Amino acid sequence: MTGTEQRIARWLDALFEAGGLPDNEPVTLALVHASVDQALRNLRSWRLGPVLPPAAEAGEFIAEVDAEAAEDAAQMGGMQRYFLRAYAKGKEMGSITLRYNIQAEGFHLGVPGVDSEPASARGLLAQSQRHMEGMARLFVQSFGSVIEGHQKLLNTQQEIIAVLNSGHVGVLTKEQELAGRRLEMEMVVSEHKQRLELDAMKMAASEERKNQSLSQLMTYAPNLLHYITGGKVGDSPAETRRKDLARTLADMDEATFSTWLAANVAEDEREEVKTLYRELKKTGAAKTSSLAQPSARSPVGLFAQALYAMLLETKPSELLPRALEGCAWGALSEPDRDSVDQLASAAFAEAGVAV
Repeated sequence: MTGTEQRIARWLDALFEAGGLPDNEPVTLALVHASVDQALRNLRSWRLGPVLPPAAEAGEFIAEVDAEAAEDAAQMGGMQRYFLRAYAKGKEMGSITLRYNIQAEGFHLGVPGVDSEPASARGLLAQSQRHMEGMARLFVQSFGSVIEGHQKLLNTQQEIIAVLNSGHVGVLTKEQELAGRRLEMEMVVSEHKQRLELDAMKMAASEERKNQSLSQLMTYAPNLLHYITGGKVGDSPAETRRKDLARTLADMDEATFSTWLAANVAEDEREEVKTLYRELKKTGAAKTSSLAQPSARSPVGLFAQALYAMLLETKPSELLPRALEGCAWGALSEPDRDSVDQLASAAFAEAGVAV
């Protein structure tokens, strides 16, 4: 039994065993050919009893159906399709499809012989629909491929963006770290700069105090020399005041002197100041100049200049407090006397004065 006959046998068994057939009603089987344009052509009909005949009879019937369809397909050529339909009481109870592919037997100019039905409007419509369906399928597949390619490209771009974002975050972290270090360095530099400025201010203040102390020392140096040398060198405080007053009065006229005298001098000292002013007017500006500053060529002037120079190089830290306290020569200790002697000897030697 061929494969087609086996399919028909199984179909008949299922049809009669389903219980869907009317009782005591014969079954009509019709073999129908389905052409290209979907037109149906009846080939032959068979009538069976209410029940399936014995196996031998059923086998003969099945072989007859298969032979009938194969013979018709051989006449048509190519791929042919047939329907075996079952009817009961004019109602279709089921069907099975049979296909036969008959190879061409002869060749003409190397091309197999074709025995085909002429084209019809219905067949052409079905063909165009199949073509449109194929084109639509190809379009959908192509569009799906394009979408898939774009999706892969987007995924790749997302990965690149993620890598770039992670790198950007790293750069921002480094920038923040460098900014923190820069701020720390700026703070250290600012603190160091402030410390240097403070040290410079302290040094400047110390130099200023030293200059002030030296200026005060130089101011009182003539009085100190007068005290140390027992009146031989330098001026007493009274002489210093007199010279300062003489320098102040030297350039005053009568009107200015009267106004200044009334405003700056006590009444009990005015007579003395007037006497000094009259002496200045008599002796003239030259006399005042000689009183204000001794000649640099006189021994006293040379000694004073030399002593001032020695005082700038010597630290009389132990002599100055005692001198300012009015300590007499006899009250000085032996080391203090030696220091004063050395200072005076050096000053006289510098001035070229024999003692």
